[in-house]
Amino acid sequence: MDQQYTERLVPFSARHPRMPELYEAVGHPKHPASNPGRSFVFNTLITHPSMQEWSQAGHSIKVPYSMNDEQLAATGWLQLIDGDYLWARNINGSGSPEDDVLVLWVVGSQIHSRLTRECLDRAMDGFLGPQDELTPDSVLFERLKPRPTPVGNSTRCYTLGPSLEPNTDIEAPCANSKWRGELVDYHKLTTPLLKASTTLAMRSMEEAPPEVQEVLRQEFDRLGTGSIGCDGNYAFNTVQCNIAYAGEQSLARRLYGTKSLIQTSVQGTAMTEQMGRFAHAHKDGKDSGARYSNLMRVSQLPDNYDPGRIFLSGLGVYTRLEQYRSLNFQGQRDHVGSPPTPLPGTSASPTAYRVILVHYPPSRTASGVTRQRIASTPAGHIYLAPEMRLTGFDQSVHLNDSYATFFRDGHSMMTRKSYSSYVARSAYLLMRYVLMQTFPGYEIDADPDDLLDCITYLAEDGTRQKVDKWALAPSIRDTAGRGRTELRTKQEAAFKEHYFKHGSHIPECYLHNSWIREEASRRFGPGPSTVDGGDGGAQGE
Repeated sequence: MDQQYTERLVPFSARHPRMPELYEAVGHPKHPASNPGRSFVFNTLITHPSMQEWSQAGHSIKVPYSMNDEQLAATGWLQLIDGDYLWARNINGSGSPEDDVLVLWVVGSQIHSRLTRECLDRAMDGFLGPQDELTPDSVLFERLKPRPTPVGNSTRCYTLGPSLEPNTDIEAPCANSKWRGELVDYHKLTTPLLKASTTLAMRSMEEAPPEVQEVLRQEFDRLGTGSIGCDGNYAFNTVQCNIAYAGEQSLARRLYGTKSLIQTSVQGTAMTEQMGRFAHAHKDGKDSGARYSNLMRVSQLPDNYDPGRIFLSGLGVYTRLEQYRSLNFQGQRDHVGSPPTPLPGTSASPTAYRVILVHYPPSRTASGVTRQRIASTPAGHIYLAPEMRLTGFDQSVHLNDSYATFFRDGHSMMTRKSYSSYVARSAYLLMRYVLMQTFPGYEIDADPDDLLDCITYLAEDGTRQKVDKWALAPSIRDTAGRGRTELRTKQEAAFKEHYFKHGSHIPECYLHNSWIREEASRRFGPGPSTVDGGDGGAQGE
């Protein structure tokens, strides 16, 4: 262990007894030098009783929305700022910081270029519409015809990327993004926002430890998934946009009623009626336990506003929702945001809005077990099924189809390069699936490199470009010494180990995955029945 590495217990004058003890880890070996800040560590006991306690604690701890930063510190909440990282350490593990598991990290505005921030601002201005046309109940995006369909009933939360149809496991671009031969206002508002925000989210992902980035990138490549938003997006499968009016209280009451106000010491904001369950502490239990969500505030609040905060109640930490700041965290942990409010002694703006974008990895989507509706035929649809991924085109048909497809509608949420690469890989997977059913005696085979080399697209500069190679493409028959099956098997094993290492520290993931519980019991034994932070600190012995 590096001799410069030291730990100290973070002293709190008061802290909820169900929150974990935190240790500041100075010189943490996995803290990226490119995002300087502090590292904190907490202990995890990976047993069923312990995880049950963690899960219940995160939901039961009340979030003090009305407190300011000084009051929060006095009651045991740790404020995370730009460059801060939080790590989990297995009590039954090696005790070495090299084996710590990344839980969350904060990336500030200084990481992003001025050009990137300006692109996001322009996209958000177009999405919201002119200031003089903003009303408490709608922004320009919400007044499109047909009106975009929100997530859940009576909320102002919208999916901007692909969505998973309930009870069918069918994945496709959200219904709002259907394309019928020409760009419409929906595409003009959402495509720039997706590209700009995902660029920021992926820049934040670059501040994860290299080994985390690499295993997620390779798993994305193994599954042949399409990059949503920007080229190289291997981390986030879709995007949710949460819109909330944060203006004058009298207008909010008139629209949403007093029962829906989340009260603060300064002013109430009608959050519940606008955001439904997302306005309260919740776990995103359907997210992948091996991946991270990226949350950022993208709206320009008036200068006299406190921006609000995002809390992770089970951990006793929070960060302020500053413009361009990203919180990257495990979505299966309890979290909730507080509303933005005018500073004491100042007036609310009648046009104030808070817009949160969450780039996240739904578990089934990220695992490749969905049926992707990728194209249309005269008889129905073409699906990219799990069996294809894990092991002639009629224009009038696809234009008249009432269902969204990745081939027809996916261009609005991908760049030309990403869209073309995704189309090429999907075409190969479909062909491979069919060829695998041919007479085995003829050993019909095809090299994916040779096939992809034949597919080109028209780039923005008017030149024809080849799509990217696919190193982890599944082979039809693993002949000619290519060894693709071995490469894919090795990556699959590496990812499973990564999933166990990370998911076993998350109560929600541990409790709902029997294979993680069984593997943890096999490796570490049943362990004590209570959570014990230990006397020796997070460093262990």
